[in-house]
This record gives sequence, structure tokens and C-alpha cells, in this order.
Amino acid sequence: MAETVLFVCGGGRDAATVLELDAGELERGYVRPLEAGDVSTQRRVLIGCGRPDAAAGVSIEVVDRQTRRRCPAGVVGELWLSSPSNAEGYWSGTEADNADRFRAQLVDAPERAFLRTGDLGFLHDGDLFLCGRAKHVLIVGGRNVHAHDLEQSLEQAHPNRRPHSRASLSESGREVVTRAWPKAQLGA
Repeated sequence: MAETVLFVCGGGRDAATVLELDAGELERGYVRPLEAGDVSTQRRVLIGCGRPDAAAGVSIEVVDRQTRRRCPAGVVGELWLSSPSNAEGYWSGTEADNADRFRAQLVDAPERAFLRTGDLGFLHDGDLFLCGRAKHVLIVGGRNVHAHDLEQSLEQAHPNRRPHSRASLSESGREVVTRAWPKAQLGA
């Protein structure tokens, strides 16, 4: 559903907002922007997607998936979208599945229906930042490890790996199979 989120946030900006974050805090689900003099062993740079278009009736909430409550500022959560463009559901979806996905309600604001995007992210100074997909997160030792982080680590683990030639796949939701191709195999 990332395309939906980007569509409703994509207009009206001349330049993108860039945030440099503490990678360790982000893995724990917290947003800590780094200042110019900050020293951190690992940094993560994220580019903002824009701002929700409130004039068009668009609202994005960052929600705790388990409690269905808004996350406090500085916490990563699932992005819930309320917009006149929200669909009613999947064509062949069951009523229960469609209600949960397309007409979700916050515990403290049951009067408004939201689309549960499945995307993880946060709002910072009004700009939306995407971190990944909820179904692509592995929790390892209390850290949220996204598939793209795992792929990047694998790519950097050996000098004979061709850049950007890796993939991670879930096996029955419990195992992850990752494959990176050697330079020679792809004709580097």
C-alpha cells in the first residue's frame, strides 16, 4: 500500500526532507534525529515522502498495531490512512478482512475509518517517513530488522558480492532465505 501513502503525500513540495537518524534507535522503533556533531556507530538516512494533504481530507496516523492507539511522537508504527480515495475493500475479500483492513478504527477515535496500509513509518515535523513493511520485519534480539537491512548486510559481508544483487524471501513466516550472487556469476 506504499503507493497509496506516497500518492496522498506527494504534492506541493519543492525539495525533499532528509533525516539522518540513529540506526540503533530506529531498529528499536524510536526516531532519534542526529545533530551535526552527533557521533553514532551507525546512521540511517531516510527521505521524507511529503505531507498528508489535509485540504483534500487526507489524514495519516501512526498506530500501534496491537493496541490500535496512536503512537507518541518519535515512535515508529503502522501507517493508517483516512482519505476520500480509500477503497471499500478487496473485490473477493471477506467482510471481516475488508473491515479490518479498509475500515479500521482507532480505539480513541471510532468515528473515523482508516485504511491499514501495512507500512511502517513515522511523522516528523509534518513530513511522512517510510521505514518498511510490517510483514517484512524480523525481530532479532529485540531489534526490528527489515529485509532490506538483512540484504544490505549480506551484500557488504564479502567483497565478491555484486552490489544490489540480493533477495530475501520468507519461508512459512519463520525462516528467511537470502541469496546474493557473486560478481563472476552475473558477469560483473
